[in-house]
Amino acid sequence: MAKQLVFVYDNRAPLEGAVKTIVGLSNYGDIVYRRHSVAERALEVAARVNGVVLFRLDSDDQTDDLLKLLEEHEDRAVVHFYSSTVISDEKSFTTLLAKCAFVNETMIADRREPRMVVLSSVADYRLFLAARSHSEPKKLKDEFADTPEIEPHDCLVSISRYENFLQFFSGAFDARHFNSFDIDDYTVTKTFCRQEQDEGRVYLLSVSSRGSEDLVCTAVRIQRR
Repeated sequence: MAKQLVFVYDNRAPLEGAVKTIVGLSNYGDIVYRRHSVAERALEVAARVNGVVLFRLDSDDQTDDLLKLLEEHEDRAVVHFYSSTVISDEKSFTTLLAKCAFVNETMIADRREPRMVVLSSVADYRLFLAARSHSEPKKLKDEFADTPEIEPHDCLVSISRYENFLQFFSGAFDARHFNSFDIDDYTVTKTFCRQEQDEGRVYLLSVSSRGSEDLVCTAVRIQRR
């Protein structure tokens, strides 16, 4: 029997390594791409599922608010979505969420690189929240090594991996050159463009393929704190 869903967008995992060096933010969900943050995009797509309840979890301080919300929806399944994950195919993702309504056990989107966990009951989700490992997807690998996967999950991409970050955020903006970072067949350059009083700094990232004159670019807004 199908259940309605609670969709939790977990924006607590910190940026690390080369991705943090490029973006300069604390959390993945705050990255702005084509005028919308990746958090806004994920929540907007999830909202297309009929009857879904949305919750954005930005800090541990909000856990009590989340638990109170769950008390009102005890009969639902819960989707815990990590902000280091972006949606590459919106139609496939809404289909995947529709399948989540029928799960009768805990399932995961990609055991090797966890992107989303689906729990069939609020009771199971409370136990999941209580576990210290739940806040960062990279800590789930061992705990969920034998957990069945929900398929297909290739509509989800982990941008915690530098090469995935570059490929996903290649877009349609012009860019100048500043600091250059190389990886495999791609080069990314970071350029400071302007400072806006209300919105903070705007950087342009350009991604080019080695041996090619083609250049594809994207913009990332750095929000002022």
